[in-house]
Amino acid sequence: MKIVIIGAGFAGLRFLYDIKKHFGNEMEIVIIDERKTSLEKPSLVEVALAGRPVSHTQIPIKDIARSQNVEFINSMHIRLNQKVIL
Repeated sequence: MKIVIIGAGFAGLRFLYDIKKHFGNEMEIVIIDERKTSLEKPSLVEVALAGRPVSHTQIPIKDIARSQNVEFINSMHIRLNQKVIL
């Protein structure tokens, strides 16, 4: 079975971590996002209060995908063939 996650923001990555925890490598997972980095929003406090650079809160999505053994497609436009199996 293949799972496609559209968007590697907070919700997309949370779903990725949860599905990997539950299924491990049983599923083929693809993440699609037009951005190359994901913003770690909880760390924005450090940017505002501690003067850390915004780059401190940005994580390359390709690194996340590699560490989770999933495919990352860096694209805004993509066509998906939908096949539903019940």
